[in-house]
Amino acid sequence: EWEPARPFPEFSPAGKQTGKSRAGARCDASPAKQREPKPKPRPSNVQERRSNTEKSSTDAELSGLAHSKVHPRMLTSASTSHSWPFGALAELVDNAQDGECCATTVWVEGVQRGYKGKPELTVEDDGIGLDMKAAVHMLSYGFSDKEHSAGNVGRYGMGFKSGSMRLGKDALVMSLHRHGTATVALLSRTFLDRVRADEIKIPMFTWKVSGH
Repeated sequence: EWEPARPFPEFSPAGKQTGKSRAGARCDASPAKQREPKPKPRPSNVQERRSNTEKSSTDAELSGLAHSKVHPRMLTSASTSHSWPFGALAELVDNAQDGECCATTVWVEGVQRGYKGKPELTVEDDGIGLDMKAAVHMLSYGFSDKEHSAGNVGRYGMGFKSGSMRLGKDALVMSLHRHGTATVALLSRTFLDRVRADEIKIPMFTWKVSGH
């Protein structure tokens, strides 16, 4: 007989585990395999980190591939869809009055000598505002979730870009969302020309507003 240093499951003559354990056991002629411990479930945050890591690896692999880009000249080309400046202004007003914006009033104000003595045009509404996700969607070419929404005007994801770039070279977006986040984004041909960008880059950041 052999006394093991610690208890282990007893095995039947056929080599199947009985589910019982005791301090000592007889060594069978046929070797028995111990049951492998079951892997512990990973916490959800570990799975999320792993998913994000895999996505980052995929993005890194794709970044080396040749791919098409939206060149800054597209901003100028798209703006020519509005032959009349007031048509471009109407595009911005219509966006503010779309169903998901919930705006009831839109203010339009123009000043002859604004920042650095240049003309400025301000379009402001009393809607629910934009969070970061909504701002990214609005400033992305071709993105639109309005196609199946009743009462909305835009359907092709071009309106804000074409309208604002018809009225000027730079558009500063400032929004306070009803859930207490503020978002600022700059769609600027001046900036893109200055950094000699070969695709459209839009500086954007958001932050929480305390006490809102």
